[in-house]
Amino acid sequence: MIEFASGLQWWHWWIAAAVLGIVEAVIPGAVAIWFAAAAAVIGALLLVLPLAWQLQLILFGVLSIGALALWRYRDKDAWFLVLTAMMPQRWFFDTFILWLIPKSRREILFTAGLSWGAGVWRWYHIPHSFTEVGRVTVLFIYLPMLAVVLFRQFVREES
Repeated sequence: MIEFASGLQWWHWWIAAAVLGIVEAVIPGAVAIWFAAAAAVIGALLLVLPLAWQLQLILFGVLSIGALALWRYRDKDAWFLVLTAMMPQRWFFDTFILWLIPKSRREILFTAGLSWGAGVWRWYHIPHSFTEVGRVTVLFIYLPMLAVVLFRQFVREES
């Protein structure tokens, strides 16, 4: 896998953008198009700048999530999530204000169930750095809240 990732070229990203664009055309939902745009931007950047494969993947993730957040710019909870993600975090208690995002019983159960992953991880593994704590916080708290913000719109549109 690392061999493939270390050999990523501009045309790999453009093929990924085309495939994601086709996925968006076949299964419309206005989500894959943002990933396609991020892949196209990375491909265009590689034409101009040589980037390490790690930086390519990080930029793809940042651009994709950033584009999704911009897509939901009218939603107050999306702004709240972006602003809290930009604040420095010290420990798990700094994310308590994120519990203002879930509104329905289903959203609360989903986020509470996944946030238990952070507690279970902490019970069995003593963190050795703030980076380790940050990874777990993003994985078990921020990403579920992002899913709530994104999928809440799909539920509203279907109703």
